[in-house]
Amino acid sequence: MYFFNLTKIIMKNLITIILATGLSLASVHAVTIVEFNFTGGSLASSDTGTNWTSSNIDITSNSSRFNTTALADSLTWGFSPNLGDAINLNDYAEFSITADVGFTLALTDISFNARTPASPGANPTVYMRSDADSFATNLVQQDLPKNQATFILYEYTISDTIVSGSERTFRLYFDSGNAGGTNNIFIDDIQITGTATVVPEPSSFALLAGCFGLTWVMLRRRRS
Repeated sequence: MYFFNLTKIIMKNLITIILATGLSLASVHAVTIVEFNFTGGSLASSDTGTNWTSSNIDITSNSSRFNTTALADSLTWGFSPNLGDAINLNDYAEFSITADVGFTLALTDISFNARTPASPGANPTVYMRSDADSFATNLVQQDLPKNQATFILYEYTISDTIVSGSERTFRLYFDSGNAGGTNNIFIDDIQITGTATVVPEPSSFALLAGCFGLTWVMLRRRRS
């Protein structure tokens, strides 16, 4: 009789046990996934994550147009009158984020500081795209005020997932806004935030399923 009652209690609360165990296995915490401060002109990522890795910013697509010295501690993109008001898809700054095996990253926000001190014919624009769709659409499309003496913070909400062991690559593009002269766009404090989730191992769910099956068999035998 005691065993029968114990079995009934376990069966009654089994779903709660499974859910609670699943939640503990898939713990979620808000994090800064990647951050670039360009301190001292460095293109290195300053994130300290332990469940993912992020690359340094690569400017080799057009290293003559990018630099980190025109304005201290920022990424500089130099434009000239002949660039026109359009993205050059071969001219970008690039970085990647890779989720460690056993973790999934849910990316939720992008932010950065920007300014342009010039007065081009139209406002210059900053874009960000990713290889989630082969760099086809804009995650960010931000016009910058002309003659801006100080940095402005821009924030965007995104929805993207990097599954366990996979990589996501991001690119920053620019257009000069029909520049009437040669000048610069300054970018600083690029940050992507989101959550890191532990991916439960199949063995954990197999163990739960085995407990459920064993309890069910024992209960049926007891009843018979």
